[in-house]
Amino acid sequence: MLPIGQKLLNAEPRQCRPFIMSSEARRGNPLMVVIPIALVLVISLGAGYYFVSADSPPVVQWSVAPLKIMISPTGGGSGSDSFTCSHKISPVTVTAQSSDPSKVTVTVSPNTFSECGSTPDNVLISARCNPGVSISSCVAQEPAATVTVCGPSPYTCLKKPLQVVLQPKPGPTPDSNP
Repeated sequence: MLPIGQKLLNAEPRQCRPFIMSSEARRGNPLMVVIPIALVLVISLGAGYYFVSADSPPVVQWSVAPLKIMISPTGGGSGSDSFTCSHKISPVTVTAQSSDPSKVTVTVSPNTFSECGSTPDNVLISARCNPGVSISSCVAQEPAATVTVCGPSPYTCLKKPLQVVLQPKPGPTPDSNP
């Protein structure tokens, strides 16, 4: 027969494990805690770096902005400029677009580069008033054109296009009355 205290606790004799208070008690493997924490930190840092770099698209820096081109009395002019990119991109194309193609034709040369990075790439931008358009009408738009760097595909254009402003060259012009 069992004493009353043991029956109340539903304890069977010799089946209770003794309570051990010593430094040798099993505490668990510390790597089971450290590895998941380290894994979460590494994934968080990697994801944070990815999203920061993905949010900063490459930007073009022009040495002269805006570019002012003096239009001669014959209706043409050109100016040179150089650009760099904040991130290395390859290849890149440079395109010029007139604000009013019926009045002004703008070209850029060269228009392709194998890469764009911290080394400046030089371009020559030429503008010409279209036949039958007066110089005063030709230089009236501001900006007259924009020059854009695109890469690595022609449909991915970089931020900060160059603004091109046309100004009449001082002196007599063919459309002035004497």
